[in-house]
Parts: sequence; structure tokens; C-alpha cells
Amino acid sequence: MSSSRPSSARDRGLSRDASASSAPDAELHYNLTAIHPFTDGNGRTARLLMNPHLLRHGYPHTIIEVGRRAEYLTALEELNAERCEPFATFVVQSAARSIERLIGA
Repeated sequence: MSSSRPSSARDRGLSRDASASSAPDAELHYNLTAIHPFTDGNGRTARLLMNPHLLRHGYPHTIIEVGRRAEYLTALEELNAERCEPFATFVVQSAARSIERLIGA
């Protein structure tokens, strides 16, 4: 019997991606967007849940910039195709840009 339940990020190997230290945060984000529980606002809710987790682990409040929406959606599509690194890298890069914004770089 096959299940129509989307695979989790852990099933896709995201949490084992050693190249991105924020993989658990990306996993949290992906798991919510994969099940798509709401008709609208799934990405916003996922980002809202991801940020406290990032903060608890020493990362800044990470902003996914509107101007990078296409890159964000492409990275999510890659994750849906079981290519985890682009999304984890996108989250790490977004955190880095948030740090730069905080320090005024």
C-alpha cells in the first residue's frame, strides 16, 4: 500500500547534509511546506517557525528577501526532487545576508 503523504526532509537526506549547518532549520521549513496544510501562507508560516529554531542555535532572524523569491522557489523545487543542498545553502546564504544587514556591512 503506497502512501500519498509527502516524504519528509529527513527522508530526503536533508538533515544529513554536512555541507550546511542550518540543515535542521531547512528541514523544519521543508516539512511544513511539503504537507501544504493551508490554502495560503504555508511559506510564511514555515519561515515563521524556522526563525525561532535558528535563533536558538545562534543564527540571526533570517529573512528570505522578496527579491530572491524565484531563487527560494527554485531551491524548494530542487528539494522536492530530492536535491537537498541547494535549499540548505539558500537558507545559510539568507542567514549570512541577515548578519550583514545587522552589522551594517
